[in-house]
Amino acid sequence: MYQLIGFEKNLETVITLSYQQLLQEKNPDTLGLKRAYNKFLRNIQSDSSVPASDSMDVEFVSNPNIIKNLIEQYKVRSALDDKDQSKAIIPPDSNQSFELMQIATQNCQREFGKLKHNYPEFTNLFELVINYVFCALSNVSGGGSTSNAIGIIWASPKSNWQSEDFVEFYTHEFTHHLVFLDERRYQHYIDYDLILDSDNFCRSAILCMARPLDKVFHSLLVATEVLLTRENVLGHPQFPKIHPPTEDMLDNCFQTISSIETLQARKSILTARGLELMNLCKDKLHEISKSQCKQKYAVIGS
Repeated sequence: MYQLIGFEKNLETVITLSYQQLLQEKNPDTLGLKRAYNKFLRNIQSDSSVPASDSMDVEFVSNPNIIKNLIEQYKVRSALDDKDQSKAIIPPDSNQSFELMQIATQNCQREFGKLKHNYPEFTNLFELVINYVFCALSNVSGGGSTSNAIGIIWASPKSNWQSEDFVEFYTHEFTHHLVFLDERRYQHYIDYDLILDSDNFCRSAILCMARPLDKVFHSLLVATEVLLTRENVLGHPQFPKIHPPTEDMLDNCFQTISSIETLQARKSILTARGLELMNLCKDKLHEISKSQCKQKYAVIGS
């Protein structure tokens, strides 16, 4: 979403959602917006014990008790959960697992420091929207986000991740949160009951399997954002560790768009905003595809 629609439009969404709280701030500066935004989060997440920090810095959590509390937010089930994502996290149960988490936390914090130095505009928005990053082990995932805890990212970095892998990880998870907020502002789906119907499942762009439309829509936006980050910032890796190679991701995204378009023609589940974002993804993906073709021909010609 940062690459897709830009810094200003994402910032506008945070301001719009937090507007009532921002009116109560004596100093509506950046820190005032952060406080207002977190008051907004407390209002919409009032049924849970999701913490929120008014600091402008992302907190990389090292306190074991806070980590245990944050893990609980990932165990909250909803009707739209098609997989048991909570089982992906291995709860810390020994000094050894806590030690491993501390090492992972240090790695995440170090790499975020590099990201902050190299891409200050991206991290300025990241630090406004995200309050906490916590590490917990997993055998099946590199981390995740949940709409039950907007502003909190779970990380489970692998030992072979390089700096570019951390960039893709932060891009992936941050996109989920920007999509959560964008949906709060605009609404992406006309009828959530229709999303629950397995007859309306679509093909995911990342897991490449039939899933509920909200998960599929997120996967398309995340995959597009990762590809845009590769195109505009990182370059396209030959052997990526977190996401598939660019050529495969492009193919998967186009198949996902086709799947959504087929459903939309049959049921009209996406709102105008949902369609706008999907079509924007489609345009950007075609641009990347053309760029990749030109690079291939240039290599062949040389």
